[in-house]
Amino acid sequence: MTDRDALLAAVAARPRDDTPRLVFADWLDDHGDPDRAAFVRVQCAAARAAPGSRARADLLDEADDQLATGDARWLGNAREYLHDWEFRRGFLHRVRISAADFVRHADDLFRAEPVSRVEVCGDDGWEETDADAVRAVVAHPMFARVRSCVVVTRFFAVPLGAWLAALASNPRLTRLREFGPSGHFTSFQHPRRRGRVEGFTTSSFRAFCSASHLRGLRSLDLSVRGGEREQLAHSVRVLEIAGAAFATGLRRLNLRGCGLTAECFERLAGDRVFARLQALDVRATLSQLGGWQPLFGSTVLRSLRSLAVPGNLIHTLARSRVVGQLSDLRVGREEGYGHPRRDTDWQELVDAMPPPRRLSFQIHNPGGRAFRAMSRAGWLRHLRTLDIAGDSQGDVYHNPSGLRHLFRPGVMPRLVRLRLHEAADDALLGRLAEWPGLARLESLEVTDDYLGRLDFDAFDPRHPPERARTLRGVTLASDAAVERFLAMPGLEAVNRLQLRVGIDPGHTAPSVTAGERVVRSERLANVTDLTLSFHDAEDIESRTWPVLADPAVLPRLKSLTIHGSGAADRPTLDQSGVRRRFGRRLQAY
Repeated sequence: MTDRDALLAAVAARPRDDTPRLVFADWLDDHGDPDRAAFVRVQCAAARAAPGSRARADLLDEADDQLATGDARWLGNAREYLHDWEFRRGFLHRVRISAADFVRHADDLFRAEPVSRVEVCGDDGWEETDADAVRAVVAHPMFARVRSCVVVTRFFAVPLGAWLAALASNPRLTRLREFGPSGHFTSFQHPRRRGRVEGFTTSSFRAFCSASHLRGLRSLDLSVRGGEREQLAHSVRVLEIAGAAFATGLRRLNLRGCGLTAECFERLAGDRVFARLQALDVRATLSQLGGWQPLFGSTVLRSLRSLAVPGNLIHTLARSRVVGQLSDLRVGREEGYGHPRRDTDWQELVDAMPPPRRLSFQIHNPGGRAFRAMSRAGWLRHLRTLDIAGDSQGDVYHNPSGLRHLFRPGVMPRLVRLRLHEAADDALLGRLAEWPGLARLESLEVTDDYLGRLDFDAFDPRHPPERARTLRGVTLASDAAVERFLAMPGLEAVNRLQLRVGIDPGHTAPSVTAGERVVRSERLANVTDLTLSFHDAEDIESRTWPVLADPAVLPRLKSLTIHGSGAADRPTLDQSGVRRRFGRRLQAY
């Protein structure tokens, strides 16, 4: 083993410790690679800096500049086969890779970098990986170095049984700490396998739970949605997890939609093997309120800090034993039992629960009075992440006026990540534009299921999000909106951008060069991931595609997703050269 190999092994063995990384940086300095050494030190410093601070933003800017000139050399030919990747604290941390490419290239990849998280996808980046490919991935010697295994899913069947059986059968997987899907295990819209998670049997699940080499597992996500629930209800048993080799070490457990019974809830709440559990999601499992009572009153789950609950259990949660220990609350849709009194229920919860650091409302609207109570009580003063999502098929946030109480000076002084999905209109955009907290955000998403709602005809921020690395939902429906967007301070910091160029009723249509002007802007030179949508804008689209084929345009762009207007006479991706530039990192719809 060379000195470099030994230093990389130390980084991989102590992933949360900066010391081996900084030692490696010193070694790089001594061996003629000061640029990579500086990058390691800057990313480590950025990770330690306070979220939302000016100091952190400056460090991230510096790291972006270093990465722009260095990652081609540091990645080498891995750029040709990876679908996505992320450097963290100076080293390649996360990769998205097809099963076939993992088998072909894992030796070189893991010898060059201490990769920790592997997201396994199909050849096109999304579609399912078959059972034979799963077995080949898990059997590869380098898979033993993986700490986090994520199965990339979208609308297709996943051979979950094959994953569980393969993980159970490989005794070298002692480093594995996390397993789960990128979203939910699902087989929606698959013509041959609709309604089931392929191969998920009681025997494969039992083998997975009994595998002694998996005792280091800390996070397990088996969440499902839709037609799979009925089958999984007969396969997933808390009894099996309670007896698993990894049970006493579990920190995060997601069994959403798995059809748990009241008996399962009692086991979760009362078995001391779950005493170290810190995060739990078991929504969409019970049809009766009573099953939640043991969980809320548990004296075993003293480490629990993150909990997901249906919206009609806020009143019960407010009077529970566990409420005083939570710092992360995720509230979902009501599940058909109980009768919520949202105003009074939320007032009780605000009085009972300590100020959270993370808050999520998914198809649940506490209402204007509740948001006002949160604001007046100072309940949101420690909040770092706020995620609010409605539903395009419902009216949960049809009138989002109650949200205005949140966007007042001093209400959320530490917020750095804000997502409003199907939960914004022009009036709220006006309030958001006046909110001083915009200037601290590192991530701003104002989206919907189709087009995006951060309309720059209505959004003229007084305090621009100058530190935002992620900006999603931008809508440009006029030339004036294009110019306002491109003039907004802070665009140089954006890495991940989702925007839509198109024609909307009531707007003056943008000129045919609108899309071209956006992608050619030097102010977007740091964008690495772009989702670009066109709406009733075939001419704009046909002008934009050939521009994106030029490597000098958006020079740091590594992945591109296009939602086209579907015009029959537009140039194809192959003709425009876009596919040649991005290859497998292009998704087109």
